[in-house]
Amino acid sequence: MTRLSLRRTSEAVALLSVLLGLVFVGVEIRNNTAVARAESRRELAEQNVDFMMQIALDDDVNDLWSQYWSLEWFEGLTPSDQTRAENVAIALILRLENVFLQHEAGLLDEAALPIYGMLQPKTREPWFVATWQQVKPLRDPAFVLYFERVHDYAP
Repeated sequence: MTRLSLRRTSEAVALLSVLLGLVFVGVEIRNNTAVARAESRRELAEQNVDFMMQIALDDDVNDLWSQYWSLEWFEGLTPSDQTRAENVAIALILRLENVFLQHEAGLLDEAALPIYGMLQPKTREPWFVATWQQVKPLRDPAFVLYFERVHDYAP
């Protein structure tokens, strides 16, 4: 074998090695992305189960959640329960922002947004809107735009 043919063979083997390495890296990235997506969905499901179990097992949380969804609007609550309701609203906002940011990062598809409560009817209540106005400066700007667009809030 001549030096020229040996050189060409070496270059071909090197090129093939680089290409195989790139394919391997691509497959690994794809697998890691799938694992990250599955982990995100699992964590959100765990949060939902924990929250639902808290509603089921804690009498105070259950009472507040029942009031939150009943016809007893915010104004009918005691000042202490109003504070609790505002904190429920803030927790809901934080949860929705988390889901939105995971969607933005490519970890959840858009179908997850309504599943995790992006369009809850209470988000249109005046007291919820007032709570939103208080916490919105602390939220991610992209989430603020999305949330207000979805809920038809005036900018």
